[in-house]
Amino acid sequence: DLQVPIHDTSVRYLEGGSLATLHYFKKMRLYDVKGGKKRPVLDAEIKTPYKENTILMERSGCGNLMYVGSDLGNIYVLDKRRNFSTVGKFKDTPNASLSTLNVAGEHLLASGLDGNLRVFDLEERTLKRKIFINRVITTLRANSEKFELTDIVKEEEVEEKEG
Repeated sequence: DLQVPIHDTSVRYLEGGSLATLHYFKKMRLYDVKGGKKRPVLDAEIKTPYKENTILMERSGCGNLMYVGSDLGNIYVLDKRRNFSTVGKFKDTPNASLSTLNVAGEHLLASGLDGNLRVFDLEERTLKRKIFINRVITTLRANSEKFELTDIVKEEEVEEKEG
């Protein structure tokens, strides 16, 4: 009886009654919650370099794209319509393990263990702002479509570095 190691690192509810889980060992599974099945409907392997493991996941506003962060700081773009195959990668990602990912309107907010908050443009997949916060951010939520720096941190705590 062979068993597969499972180490869930992130779970996201998707539109249409499905649930996506991300595993540390580069696996993404899609479950149909409404169907009541225990087995995944889709079991996809994420293509990353050999020594890199996946730890974070966030979905896009449209629901078709998933953003996956790795323990080396890379951020990959996966397409749900293509069985979660990798369709892109963000530039200028941190060289530290990621601690949070969040989509805020047209931006992807990412923070790592290096104490920086990075703001990426979703369409261009490039770094727009890098903000040194001097602490590790473990939870980050932006509730509005419009990204405002003052919504996230107090102004006196921010030291900006243009990216």
